[in-house]
Amino acid sequence: MRNRAKRGIVLERCYVWLTFKHRILLREKEVRTNVKHCKNPCRAPEKEFQEVVLKYWRRFGLKPEKYWFDWFGQGENHYNKYFIPDNIWYEKITPYFNNLMFKRAIADKGMFDILIPEVKQPRTVVKNRAGIFYDGKGNVITKKEALILCIQEEKFIAKPTLGGGAGKDIHFYDKTKDTKEKIEKIFSFYQNNFIVQEIVEQHEILSNRMNLP
Repeated sequence: MRNRAKRGIVLERCYVWLTFKHRILLREKEVRTNVKHCKNPCRAPEKEFQEVVLKYWRRFGLKPEKYWFDWFGQGENHYNKYFIPDNIWYEKITPYFNNLMFKRAIADKGMFDILIPEVKQPRTVVKNRAGIFYDGKGNVITKKEALILCIQEEKFIAKPTLGGGAGKDIHFYDKTKDTKEKIEKIFSFYQNNFIVQEIVEQHEILSNRMNLP
C-alpha cells in the first residue's frame, strides 16, 4: 500500500513537470515564430541586450534568450530588463513559490469562490460546472435564467474553468456592440465548465509595462 502511494506521488510529480515543460515548449515555439514574422520587434541594439539585460539576469544565475525581449519590446527602442520570460517564470519562479503538487486540486476556476472566499475576486455573473448552471451566489439555475442574467450585464468576460490560462478561449461581451445571440454562441462554444464574470480594469501602473525604473 505504501509503495503504491509512493508510485502515485512520483507519477503526479512527473505529470506536473511534463505539463509545465509542454507549456514552455509551446510558448517558446510560438514566440520564436512571432518574432520571425513580427514587423516591429524591439529596435534596441544587440550591445544593449548584452550590457543591460544579461547583466541584470546574471545576478540570478540566469541567461534569458534575446527573442523573448525582442517580442515583448515591440515598437520600443530599449529593452526592459525587468521582463520575465515565460520559461523562467514556469521553470524557476512558479515552483519556488508554489507547491505544484496542489496544482490539479485547485485548477477549477469555478471553485475559487468556494475554496478561497476571503480573497477578493471578480464578481461572478453565472458559472457552469459539469453542465449545471449557477448564479453568482451559488444557487442552481436553468440555462434560460443564466442567459437572462448575462443579458442584464453591460459587459462581461467568459472563460473556461478547466484547462484554460494565458487568455486561451476567452470571450468578451459588450452590450453596446453585441447582441444576445453572441451570449448564446458563447454558451454553445463552452457547453460546460465555464464562468462569466465582470471585467476588472487593470491598474494603470500594471498597464504601463515600461513604467518600471
